[in-house]
Amino acid sequence: MRRPRMREAAVRAIDLNALAASQYSNQLVGSDSLFEAQSPYHDRAASDAWPKHDVEQARQLVQDYVADGGNPHLSFKTSRSEVSLGEFVQAQLAAVGMTVDVQYYDLAEFSSKVLQGGDFELTSTVNAFDYPYPGASRLLRTGAAINFGKYSNPQVDRLLDDAAATSDAVSRTSDYQQVELLVNQDIAFLWLSRSYLSTITKPDVKGIDRYITRDIFYATTWLDR
Repeated sequence: MRRPRMREAAVRAIDLNALAASQYSNQLVGSDSLFEAQSPYHDRAASDAWPKHDVEQARQLVQDYVADGGNPHLSFKTSRSEVSLGEFVQAQLAAVGMTVDVQYYDLAEFSSKVLQGGDFELTSTVNAFDYPYPGASRLLRTGAAINFGKYSNPQVDRLLDDAAATSDAVSRTSDYQQVELLVNQDIAFLWLSRSYLSTITKPDVKGIDRYITRDIFYATTWLDR
């Protein structure tokens, strides 16, 4: 989505409480960071850096963008199963002065043309991982397979590589916390909700990480016996 202030405007425009009430029976668990609050890889600094819901500030950002010659019209492409989400986003952004053309696609075309083809300005996607390796790298590293938005930050790449290579748990945790903070400062994504995917295991099965498809990434799975 174009310039950073327009990304910030979109984040500030979206009311997650309204989204929860209108579509998720108030069961939506809102998100403001890469890792959930209980994760050891989450740092409060990332949440503090995330733009808060503020319609007036969002509107001002859009007005400033227009005054500088920017066009606040954009497209939002998503699958046909997300019609209600498309309408919600369209209405929320319209309230701050952004005109959104919502386009819906069959799942196959959405996955291939829109996501994998990078043919979008704003789109929706789901990512689910519990352990940061390799999930965070698949999502954030320059050129990664599911980095559909082509996000690229050399510092993030370096931290991801360091985290994957180190055997020091403290250093690894610090690397991922820095990644989370940088991603929020860059406003690389518009976080909406924590994932609802689940995998049921016995208590001694550790290191569970899932692909978007719910398939388990077994390289990090181990038994605590």
